[in-house]
Amino acid sequence: MNAESSATTTDSTNNQTLHPSRPFTLIYLIAALATDALGVFILVVATPIDGIVAIVVGSAVLLFFGVASLIFAIQLGWPAQFGLTLDSQGFTVRMNFGSRRYLWKEVDHFFLVETVPRQPVVAFRYLAKPEIHGLQWTRGLSRRFDGTLPQNLRVRGARLRDLVEGWRLRAAETK
Repeated sequence: MNAESSATTTDSTNNQTLHPSRPFTLIYLIAALATDALGVFILVVATPIDGIVAIVVGSAVLLFFGVASLIFAIQLGWPAQFGLTLDSQGFTVRMNFGSRRYLWKEVDHFFLVETVPRQPVVAFRYLAKPEIHGLQWTRGLSRRFDGTLPQNLRVRGARLRDLVEGWRLRAAETK
């Protein structure tokens, strides 16, 4: 089984699931662990100099990126439990601590937004409220978009946008 087929599965009901890319998730995990180390450095080295400010900043960095490290480690170990599933009615994003379900008929359109590092992420405008299970962040901070697709899938950027837009357009044609 090659890497592409292990990252994408299609079942007998014509659902398509894209799982996280292990190499790409590993990059995120290494970056989060490096930032964890920065938090520890701030706590150990800067606390005697800056006192409470260093404790607050170091703890916040360690808490946020510690949770991110844990999430990426889990995704790295069990990528089949996470990802994006496309079906005739809509799509489901299973990441972090739950899932969110969107219907094609409520998606206005998909488009690319640039992030840091300059990697295009697929975002979308959603005309309704998604079905949410667990703890999920659903709105973009800038309000230019209502949601994004996972950034660590095997298929990303324009290829992913074209894939989901094709599913959305096919669903609109079958109405």
